[in-house]
Amino acid sequence: MKVNLSITGITFKYGDKELLFMVKTVINKPNIHQILDQMALLNHYLAWKDDEYKSILWDKLEKAHEAIENTILSEEIVLLREILDLIDVIDIMDIYNYIKDVYKLVPPSSLIDEFTDQIEREGRLYRVQTFIKNEYLELAALAVALKIIIGPISYFIYLNSALVGKNLEYAGFKFIRRSKLFNSPPMVKTLGLIKKLLEQNNTQVSVIEKKLSSSELPIYILSIVIFQRLATATIIDDNKDKNLVTIVHSYASSKLNNTGDIGRVIRPKNTNIGGGGDDDTTSSVVEAYKASSDITPGKLVEINWSVESIENILSNSSNYVRDNTDQDEIMSVYKKLKVFDEISISEETIKLLAVVMKDTVNAAARKNLNLNSIKHLMATAYVFLKTIGLPELATIITSRTIITVGVSIKVNINRARLKTEDKEKLAIHFPSRKINNTQNINIGEEWINTLSTDYLEHKWVSVVDKVPSSKILPSNLKPILAKLLITLEENRDEK
Repeated sequence: MKVNLSITGITFKYGDKELLFMVKTVINKPNIHQILDQMALLNHYLAWKDDEYKSILWDKLEKAHEAIENTILSEEIVLLREILDLIDVIDIMDIYNYIKDVYKLVPPSSLIDEFTDQIEREGRLYRVQTFIKNEYLELAALAVALKIIIGPISYFIYLNSALVGKNLEYAGFKFIRRSKLFNSPPMVKTLGLIKKLLEQNNTQVSVIEKKLSSSELPIYILSIVIFQRLATATIIDDNKDKNLVTIVHSYASSKLNNTGDIGRVIRPKNTNIGGGGDDDTTSSVVEAYKASSDITPGKLVEINWSVESIENILSNSSNYVRDNTDQDEIMSVYKKLKVFDEISISEETIKLLAVVMKDTVNAAARKNLNLNSIKHLMATAYVFLKTIGLPELATIITSRTIITVGVSIKVNINRARLKTEDKEKLAIHFPSRKINNTQNINIGEEWINTLSTDYLEHKWVSVVDKVPSSKILPSNLKPILAKLLITLEENRDEK
């Protein structure tokens, strides 16, 4: 059995069989190093294990993979028994013994051999924050164990992120919290370090937007450390200056301070925030399908505030959107959308808008935004789409429908199928779901096919551009929609 981590996801190979667990939206791209073999130590361990264990592990992985893909249309989050069963077959002490006695991993020389009473009396170090050499080896064993399960958990969260919300790591950590790994010595040690850091920094803090209780803050930070650092650590190239211990300490500290990688930074309770954000945890195409209108009144007010003005929208948008829009142009387009005060905005427009502006406002809110907010988003999307080279979609997203029977250009549009290159790129960014026992469909392709078909049910009139009605829907609509999805994913901001 061999495991590989790439931008696409985590791949397990066993004989001629292969399983891919997509980790995008959960594992940050900068944490996936193409030039480093981040699974090297795990692969050494699996090569050492006997065939019986690898067969059992593969069986658990297959069952977990199937169960995860069956949740794609779920309406609520359920901790899959198959993922918990997978975690149960991992023996962290067995990994520890292998690392120490077989692989003979050498702890960094900067670590002490033991924490003595004298060190404690001198007050130079805190016992709870100090990893001795043997505890480093235990931490390495935990990191290797996490490499087995982080793919399945991330894939589950990716497919269900619309139900999970923004705290993806915290949601995924619930699986680990239910397992024996949570009470393992290295996990307990890492949690203790984080609690001490919280105590030293600020005891009156809350998580942005989610406002978790103070007792949950250490767990929240631990979950981010687990997913973004320990599970992706290389380990075999650790040295006295940069190793698992220093990485955990510095990364956990960065969550409490506005420095470095601050996508999940913790701030004081009175921090004035505007909702939304430019991180990599916002809605995907599948979320646009699964979005729910069941949003609390308070949250709805907050969401509408974040998009009630052009300034607020740009403030809460990703760098990619901000870099490709001009506020004056947006305002000029917005003034032309007054017609929608009297005419309903189509569901097709809302669906397309939810994807184009997914890094500005959660797709789950798309049916709960007030009219003015939607018009602001439409104007922003128009300028953005034109700037990134998709003027056809800019025209479409600001067009209105005319009630009619049949559309003459339907045949022309259907001629332009997705190219193999488009399908290959969509496969990189989006998973597939089972249609039946013999067929799968990529959810990106599914969205494209459905939306293009929906658009063909109407005749459209441009509100902003001087484009004839017969030319608003181009013959290559599907490839253009594919280009949109691919472009958005390739330029998505990191946390």
